[in-house]
Amino acid sequence: MDLNGDGDTADSVVHIAGFPCGSGTVNLGVGPVADVLRINGNTGTITVAVGQPITASLSTAPMGPSPASYVLWAWAKGPSSPTTFSGLGQFLGCTSNPTPLHVGRTPQPFMCFRSPSLPSILCDGVNESLSPLRAPWSRTRSTGLGQPQTLTIQGLIQDNGAGNSTSWSTTNTVILEVR
Repeated sequence: MDLNGDGDTADSVVHIAGFPCGSGTVNLGVGPVADVLRINGNTGTITVAVGQPITASLSTAPMGPSPASYVLWAWAKGPSSPTTFSGLGQFLGCTSNPTPLHVGRTPQPFMCFRSPSLPSILCDGVNESLSPLRAPWSRTRSTGLGQPQTLTIQGLIQDNGAGNSTSWSTTNTVILEVR
């Protein structure tokens, strides 16, 4: 798969649980990729019972900045359509599903969380939730979710260790399975 649009298929694709783009690109420019997004302290696929408390947390990149601006998207299904994410003509990473900036691509997220300092176009056409101003943060929903469902969550975060000069990277993907 040609991820960065240069015409070859020798791009570095990081896999998690068998799907591309799940590991994100945080810290890629200076060392191993770092997980910054967690559910109940875990990464990857997390399974919880209906009504079980859920804590989501977003750390900053290992090289900073701290605090950091971010945007997260949530899709009401598992990863199904890996999508290249570029900014200012540079490859930032890829997302497990298309974002509002990928007009006409599906599935689109149903929810968006962003630092208020970022442009609203990042959440264009998607319900936006009140979000912490900047990372790091942790939020708990003590009543959990009320019905079985699968959610995919991933985003972008400021990253001084990014593998590009924009200082932005894609986060790791977390899949939340509520059973």
